[in-house]
Amino acid sequence: MQKIIFILLLGISQVFFGQNLQNKNSFKSDVIIGELENGLQYVIKPIESNESKIHTGLTVKAGSFQENADQYNIAHLLEHLAFNSTENFPDMRNEAKFLSQFHMEAMDLTAHVGGTATRYLFRYPKEQTIALDTALSIYRDIASGKLIFDKKAVLAEKKAIYQERLQGGDPNQNYADWKVISQLTGCYEIPKPENVESTLMHTSLEDLKRFYQDWYRPELMVISVVGNIEDTDVIEQKIKNKFGSLKNPAEKFQKKDCEGVYLNSENQFIVQKNAPVLNSETEPGNIFQFFYRNPRLYLKKFTEEENKIIWNSLAKHIKKRLKSDEENYNINYQTNFFRSDDIPALKLSILTTDNELKTIERVFKVLGGISKYGFTKKEWNSIKNELISNNRRIDYSSSQVWMDLIKHSVEDLKKLEVSGINNRRGFLQTLELNKINSILKDIDWKPDDIAVIIPPNEQENIFSRKLIEKSIKKGLSEPKKYQPLEAPENLIGTKELSNLKPANIVERKFGDYNEDVIVLENGLKIILKNFRPEAGRYKDKIMVHGFSPYGASCFGPFDFEAFISPFIVKNIGVGEFNKFVINKRLSSTSIPFGVRDYVEQYETGVKAEAASEDMEILLQLLFLSFTDPRFDKEAFEDWKLQEKYKSKRITNANNDFIDFKNREVGITKIPQGGNRYYNSLEVDYTQALKKYKQLHSRAKDFTFILTGDFKKNEILPLLQKYLGNLPNKKGTINCKRSPNKNDSQPIGKGNNANFKLPYKADNKLLSIQYATPLNSPFFKEEIDAEILKQALGLKLIKMRYKEKLGVYFPLATRKFDQEYNRKTMEIFLQSSKSDFEKVLESSLNYVEELKTELVSENFLKSVKNSSYLPKWQQQYRNKSMRINLYNHYRYNIPYLDSAEAEGYFNEFDSNDLLKVAKEYFNSKSKWVLTGGYD
Repeated sequence: MQKIIFILLLGISQVFFGQNLQNKNSFKSDVIIGELENGLQYVIKPIESNESKIHTGLTVKAGSFQENADQYNIAHLLEHLAFNSTENFPDMRNEAKFLSQFHMEAMDLTAHVGGTATRYLFRYPKEQTIALDTALSIYRDIASGKLIFDKKAVLAEKKAIYQERLQGGDPNQNYADWKVISQLTGCYEIPKPENVESTLMHTSLEDLKRFYQDWYRPELMVISVVGNIEDTDVIEQKIKNKFGSLKNPAEKFQKKDCEGVYLNSENQFIVQKNAPVLNSETEPGNIFQFFYRNPRLYLKKFTEEENKIIWNSLAKHIKKRLKSDEENYNINYQTNFFRSDDIPALKLSILTTDNELKTIERVFKVLGGISKYGFTKKEWNSIKNELISNNRRIDYSSSQVWMDLIKHSVEDLKKLEVSGINNRRGFLQTLELNKINSILKDIDWKPDDIAVIIPPNEQENIFSRKLIEKSIKKGLSEPKKYQPLEAPENLIGTKELSNLKPANIVERKFGDYNEDVIVLENGLKIILKNFRPEAGRYKDKIMVHGFSPYGASCFGPFDFEAFISPFIVKNIGVGEFNKFVINKRLSSTSIPFGVRDYVEQYETGVKAEAASEDMEILLQLLFLSFTDPRFDKEAFEDWKLQEKYKSKRITNANNDFIDFKNREVGITKIPQGGNRYYNSLEVDYTQALKKYKQLHSRAKDFTFILTGDFKKNEILPLLQKYLGNLPNKKGTINCKRSPNKNDSQPIGKGNNANFKLPYKADNKLLSIQYATPLNSPFFKEEIDAEILKQALGLKLIKMRYKEKLGVYFPLATRKFDQEYNRKTMEIFLQSSKSDFEKVLESSLNYVEELKTELVSENFLKSVKNSSYLPKWQQQYRNKSMRINLYNHYRYNIPYLDSAEAEGYFNEFDSNDLLKVAKEYFNSKSKWVLTGGYD
């Protein structure tokens, strides 16, 4: 056995900038890499952090690319089975005690399969040290041939895999892409969409066992343990003891070298018909894919690793250049340029619906311009700064970061490099622009491989390689010089800015959260809570949420034009500038995607997160959004075109069924499915803009909440200047506020209803909902609902693992509807048609069990460990504070004493759960909603 302790080079970028290895975000040199005599490797990485969990993993260096033609999805099937039952752990997923004994959550046990590797992940609280022995024992079972191949369990997981395929939207949408990859590499056989179910279901048990025996061998495995580990020697010895005696099977198979086959093959030209989409009215156009094999496009003066880092960034900026050529409304094509995850190549993709050859010519004019004229100094500085910034943001005290770094090293079969680091440090910082541009001049943009994906009814002989290359050659012969879009420093003109005088404060006091409550002279209310968040995604940002209690209901029971108006305005722009100029201005800020403006049935508002230095540009954007949305008919037509492109993503059975069930239970919101596209065709732009303006015309209706680490004396004058000058216009609409808990709104009687999908679907959908009145105090409602939701979810999963029914992921959800003073508990799932009646029956039975039977202590422990209550558990997080303040000022929910809430949660017992279940699962307000294609 070899043991090496060294600096692990897993993401090359982290070593290029000479970072100080003593700072918090530096990585240490105490990564332990070991290899046993049987070839099994292990990685142990101790981290000094306050993280509560230890991350462990087993990686098998074989995935779907090793499947033969008769083994479709077998690697995926094995991944499902391995964490279900082994000889020593026969009921991992269906035994409450298994997780509760270690205080683990259900999501602490996960697995993933890819083309080159399969990963099994087991996380546990660091104080539960005995859990490591269990994790290693499970991994040993998987590694030593001790999976249980029960026929009923295998059949159930086949059905679950098929349901998994159907849950992501249109199951046919990626078919053509995978067929192209299969033809390029000779790997990953995929059946036609209409044959997927029969192919999967007819995979033999013998084939499954054969794949397991062939590829689940110690020499293809890696064990990883990462976290706040006290004694690495103990862990290393445990791994030796558990896995040292394992033997590799005598017969050894040569792994498919998909990358090598591709790189050594002749250049290919592929015409592939797309599979029919669910909605024929949104049939996509032609997709042209151009592949540049890695070695040929690599810059010769740099190593392979350096090339990958350079091209990771260059690809993003080439994509930006291509996108900049689309900065006009009603463009009929979309481009993308990126490093492929599936093959060793860079990929240029063009989706176009008209003038295909002219579009190709236009795109290659841009690429030719990159080679001839290079990048500008500003662009190159942006590339370098982005790499440096990305490197600094990597938190090397995070277990998840290290698990990801190990994943990329192991799954991609990269050799862990231990030398030459110092020679490469800082190379990008010293790389001059003229050198890069001279290198770019030598790039040959003629692709190695071309694939054309055409609609299913298109003729295959319309395009040829010769015809396409002629357009490429013509485009490259007329290189286009980059003309960057100019963006102003301010979105408001100098004269207009000088007229914005800070509004007076007419009232100021402290609130229950020790926040500033400020009222400006225009009536607008500001809530300022400055504190230093300890963790979370937004700890370094100022969070902004402005809202009014008036929304689309002001114009009727359902007004699509009001709902959709923020999306139209965002596509058009505000003030003097269209969206392209605004996006250009924001691209160099902490708010590159602008603000999230919204109109709901009973609320209008805006959300954003920005660094302190970008607050003024954010407030300018907000001010113009409220006061000066643009009128541009051409941009409106472009919005409709974008809706058609989006409809290819949002038209699916799941979203259409969600729209149906919302209508049935009286929830009024913007559609998620195909109805959104159909409604967009009927929008009157003038009316939509008018409604938007009306909802944003009264400053006194709005409250703005700001949370985060900021200085009041710096931010308040800006708020007075911009928010304080929002007008209160006369003659605005007069509409009622949303209903509230004082209005005694009826919950409504339950109902049974079926939704017939307008297109073929191979599964059925189910929603069972119970709605009951909200009670107070609210924190108890929240805890009750979260615990009941988790208990119901733990029951429902038995349908898959115990009853062996065709369900992939039965979901229990909770929702509080403050407007109508009701709380809702829902079962939401998709099921195979053959098992649907049994699934429906079992779902109702599990509800009855919770209403009539006390759960075990272990069951309740598992439920509590999986409960997620950020509003009182994570008040040190920026987002949680913002939500607390919103609930307080929007719905008068009182200040939360986290100690009281935690005490209530800890004391919650099985009798409490029984009581809550009886209250929630009221048969008088039960909806049973089904959907499918008959």
